[in-house]
Amino acid sequence: MRWSSGCWGVLSLLLLLAGTAAFKINRGPSVNHLEITERAILDVTVQTCRTMAEQEGRDFVPPPRPLTASSVIRACDAAESSKSFLRAIKVIQTNNKRVDISRLFNPAFHFDDEKFEEGRAIITDGLRIIKDSNKLGNFEAAREKLGEITHPLQENAATEDALTKRVTENDIRGAAGDTDFLRMVGITKGLNKALCFVIDTTESMSDEINAVKNVTASLVDSKVGTPDEPSLYILVPFNDPEYGPLMRTTDPNVFKTWLNSTTVSGGGDFPEMSLSGLQLALAGAPPGSEIFLFTDAAAKDIHLEGAVIALIERTKTVVNFIITGSSTISFRSATTGNNRNFSFSVDESLRNLNIYITGNILNFTLTSPSGVSQNINSPNDSLATMKVIMGQSGIDFLFDFVQFFQGASEGFDVLENRPVAGGNATLLLTLTGLDSGTLTNVSLVEASGALRELSGEVEALGGGDFLARFDTIPSGDFVVRLKGRANGSSFSVPFTVTTNGTGGNFTIQATNDQGLNSTFPSQLELASGGSANGAVTLTTRLDTPTGTAVTLTIQAQSPGGNDTNYVVLRLSIVSRATDNSKPVCRVMSVVDNCTPNCSQSTWEVRANLTDDNSTGIDRIALQKGNGTLNNSTMLGPDGENVTLVVYNASCCSPDFKLVAVDGAVSECLHLTLALAPVLVFGHALLDAVVQLTTAGSGYHSIHWVVLLFTPAVVVRW
Repeated sequence: MRWSSGCWGVLSLLLLLAGTAAFKINRGPSVNHLEITERAILDVTVQTCRTMAEQEGRDFVPPPRPLTASSVIRACDAAESSKSFLRAIKVIQTNNKRVDISRLFNPAFHFDDEKFEEGRAIITDGLRIIKDSNKLGNFEAAREKLGEITHPLQENAATEDALTKRVTENDIRGAAGDTDFLRMVGITKGLNKALCFVIDTTESMSDEINAVKNVTASLVDSKVGTPDEPSLYILVPFNDPEYGPLMRTTDPNVFKTWLNSTTVSGGGDFPEMSLSGLQLALAGAPPGSEIFLFTDAAAKDIHLEGAVIALIERTKTVVNFIITGSSTISFRSATTGNNRNFSFSVDESLRNLNIYITGNILNFTLTSPSGVSQNINSPNDSLATMKVIMGQSGIDFLFDFVQFFQGASEGFDVLENRPVAGGNATLLLTLTGLDSGTLTNVSLVEASGALRELSGEVEALGGGDFLARFDTIPSGDFVVRLKGRANGSSFSVPFTVTTNGTGGNFTIQATNDQGLNSTFPSQLELASGGSANGAVTLTTRLDTPTGTAVTLTIQAQSPGGNDTNYVVLRLSIVSRATDNSKPVCRVMSVVDNCTPNCSQSTWEVRANLTDDNSTGIDRIALQKGNGTLNNSTMLGPDGENVTLVVYNASCCSPDFKLVAVDGAVSECLHLTLALAPVLVFGHALLDAVVQLTTAGSGYHSIHWVVLLFTPAVVVRW
């Protein structure tokens, strides 16, 4: 992190688009929006993990009630995703609570003043954004929008809990599919972060490109099958003047195919567009990812330096610059020619510690606490090419700087920019990877100079959350240290620049990762202790895919450049919905040959799926059932596209649930087969209790609810 201060006083950016936003950490027993939201996410996640386990033939042990994030993670057998799952819940909750402040006087968000149609439109449009974002893998944008729309969903106190869960399960999970739904809530195979490579492909790299490919492939291979295996691989080539596209995959072999097809050409002059490529990777990767940038040239787009640093700080991403030639690139000045000692502590839970050193180092010596030393000339060791201290421990933490708000909805809000150097600050921390823990100390440690350590006042909030208050924060780079113990088309984005120091002309810079055309004031004039408004106008391209996430970075710099600040926004681009009607599912036949020995017999369902809006069936998915699902497309009598679905299963697997997706989502089919005599009722929908009389045994009652349009209904008992 880098914090700056100067004679220009305090410089801050405030969003006018959303207004002042805050969330409250509830300390009482009442059920609020945050708890309702978390319960719905936990419930649907458990159901999703259960379904996937059944389909894969794995055992699933339901977690005890009430559900917690840690118990759900254990049930889903996803210990590596503990931190990212909790972070996803926090992001959704934060954006839910912000509606109480940023949209407090907008009745549509609260279904007030008879604004029912407007409220429903907010939910419908929000669901479209979530579905399109998930489809393109923009899960952070989907989380933020999900948090926003769950608030109006919960305004009806009689149905808030059930409705939130139903929308999350049927609409969002159904549209995304089980795997992508879990990715949206932060659960993945492997660590929920990306391994990213930003590679210079200009002609000057012709002598190094093969070595770059070999090093990159080796790094990928070293992660596969280990606890450090990422869930996503990203490749961003950059040239001059072109850069991109960003390519991402969950398959390391697909990534290496892309890597091997990379060629060098062009470039012209020596400096290249390295920061543009890096900005694209930072905006497209999940928070906490790791990026390697390979180049042999300085950055031509040095004006992006501030935006890139802002993204690194905000996303908590590790960026490794690997310079293959004689040119250098530096974000921060470094002292050379001096001997430096660095020490670090390792707790007993850490295993397989790796130390990587980068730079023009003539010599180094590593000394253990026991006094054993090893230097650069030690056998079987070589200088590494990255600067990372990492290890494997299940204990981790989330942290954000927050500010306190008082008023109609008091609470804490996550700062989207850098706190003021020298001023007081508050950290919100959440422990992950353990059921219960206690923080005894939280401190900010300077990364250079005297290595001064500033301790904060720690307050436990419950549920693994803690506040740490600091009277002052360092003016330079610092790290957060914890000590404790485990207890068991065109649109505008308005902004305001404010200073409490000397006025003057403040320089404004706005950049975005998608290369969209933008206009904004290059300068704003502020009086001493005053403020000024501005706006960034973005224009989308016609070929921009719906669901594209745009990361916008707005920077302000004081006269003379002594003080800077920024705000980072994530925006979603979606086309207007044209299909809000659900797919139509018609059962054509149900045939079973079931016998008392279910393993020796099968049953079959045939159904026709159509889309009345003619956008077509985008996807069908089996949510329940262990049978075989096949589908084909044919023309109906009126020329419409009809998807024919055939499902076959053993009679030992009697449950079947099918979801169809076009512009909307429909739970098409949900059947449960029972092995018993059959009564067939005619061509009508039934929702009734059928009473049957048998000699000497009184009444037998069956409650049966039909969930679909069927030409005939089969009732078994």
